[in-house]
Amino acid sequence: MQCPSVEAGSVDQWNDDKCVLYIVDQLPGRGTTVETLLSTTLWWEGPTWLKLPPVDWPHLNLTYPDDSVGFKPKAANVAVTSSEPPWELWNRYSSFPKLVRIISWLRRFITNCRTSTPSRITNQQLTSEEITKARCLIIKSAQFQSYPEVFETASNQRQLPKRHSLQHYDVRLNSQGLLEIQGRVRRGDGAPRAYLPLKLNSTITQLLISSLHHLHHHPGTSTLLAIISEQYHIPGLRNHLKLLNRKCVTCQKILGNPVNQRMGLVPYIIELHLANPLIYLEWTSLDHF
Repeated sequence: MQCPSVEAGSVDQWNDDKCVLYIVDQLPGRGTTVETLLSTTLWWEGPTWLKLPPVDWPHLNLTYPDDSVGFKPKAANVAVTSSEPPWELWNRYSSFPKLVRIISWLRRFITNCRTSTPSRITNQQLTSEEITKARCLIIKSAQFQSYPEVFETASNQRQLPKRHSLQHYDVRLNSQGLLEIQGRVRRGDGAPRAYLPLKLNSTITQLLISSLHHLHHHPGTSTLLAIISEQYHIPGLRNHLKLLNRKCVTCQKILGNPVNQRMGLVPYIIELHLANPLIYLEWTSLDHF
């Protein structure tokens, strides 16, 4: 039997019958024999009114509430989080100089792919300009990871919020696209001294501090703090350097105090009276310290 086509229409055109709704539940769902199933016309042919014209079909009177009464759409915010962290190149290496060289080679490869063969760079060694640009790219990534909102305010020349940690500083974008803090002390050429703001929770900042620590041959906390503060502005740096010196085995060997040997007891001396002509000592000891 061929059923008529069903087209989309209004709710008033819907027709239904209780026997159709519960065919599956009445026969196989409740359990029946094969003979009963073979003799059941409702299972094989459906309701009898399906053979009639659509005008003679039974109409199910259904009442539906008005959409404007009691039903109001509500907006819901759905947050989708990914369990896989974003891929970052600096999380794969534990040396800042090695990371700079890798970024330099990658930038050279991309540059050579975008240029023609005669203009490609074919030197076997990296140039100082390539290393400087790679270093600036890494520092810029660390700054954008630590202060994403500062880039927007600095590019639009707006002021930071009052509760921001850099609100009391003169933060600007330099010619290389890096965030820098203008200081009051001026350099020899008359330009104000600039400092690059970073945060300790950044992986790049940790690699940079460790690199400077080994480059300057394991200096003390105050010396390394002065070296880093000449170029960078890192809040909470002193406490981090103290913790770094405690974990560094070389620093502990340099700053470690020698073991003081405990002096032994002086041997027992026989006391003699001054009237005796002979002074006799049972043991004699000599202090070498």
